[in-house]
Amino acid sequence: MFGIHAGYGEEIITPSLGAELTGYGYYLERKAEEVADDLKVRAIYIRREREAVILISCDLLSLSLKFTDNMRRELSIRYNLPICNILLACIHTHAGPAAHDLPGLGEMDQAYSARVGKAIIKASEAAQKDCRMAEISYIHEMVTPVGYNRKNGSFAPIDPILKTSIFTRQDGQKIYLVSYACHPVVLGQANTISADWPGALIAEIERDGHRGIFLQGFCGDVNPVSRRRGMGGTAEDLQLYGEILYRHIKTAQRRAIAVRTPEIKAVEGRIRLPLAVPPYE
Repeated sequence: MFGIHAGYGEEIITPSLGAELTGYGYYLERKAEEVADDLKVRAIYIRREREAVILISCDLLSLSLKFTDNMRRELSIRYNLPICNILLACIHTHAGPAAHDLPGLGEMDQAYSARVGKAIIKASEAAQKDCRMAEISYIHEMVTPVGYNRKNGSFAPIDPILKTSIFTRQDGQKIYLVSYACHPVVLGQANTISADWPGALIAEIERDGHRGIFLQGFCGDVNPVSRRRGMGGTAEDLQLYGEILYRHIKTAQRRAIAVRTPEIKAVEGRIRLPLAVPPYE
């Protein structure tokens, strides 16, 4: 049953107060005044025999293609892996700093970007060292909508499926790899640093003594239902979303499908979606 090895690592990347936050339109000059929860880099290292992948999730809005290619290239050399076996993603929180050049969407701090790079290396290293035998299972669960379609104000079309892979290690500790499609914009344009509702979900997992990594789904026009109030949400809203989604995971994992003969394969394709930045005027 224990056909693979899985390990977890993390590093804090919370910026200093005063950092310009990004994600709510152009030329807002929104500066961080408080920290609701720490931003982190989380990594899971998954290995079966000679094949391995590293999945990395950053509590940030986005990263540049140049930055991610450089980081993945460095990790591929360190761990002797094909570049396509290294995934570097962001949860897309709108309550974090600009980590690359986004004209009009927040001033980037070069020192902070370098700090993120070092954190990615450290989290990946910790995950590789933490590697232990594990069983893998997965769940696809239809959930009560946390998000709605902001384009038409209804619950269609959205992706209502909560997708979870569970790596259960010999000591009983689990690493949850979770994906759900909904913009992390619960807090609105507050001057607050936060991993928003994905951070709240991971916090619920950690309260049970486990580990979790979040990968954002196709959230294009999907906003949290709290945004229908037309204002920023609260810490209570974040906690509620985390509780709802983790409750679904805990209930559904009783019927999780075990992967008896896991294989590790990776492919990569690129789609160019250029950002159209309006002039300040």
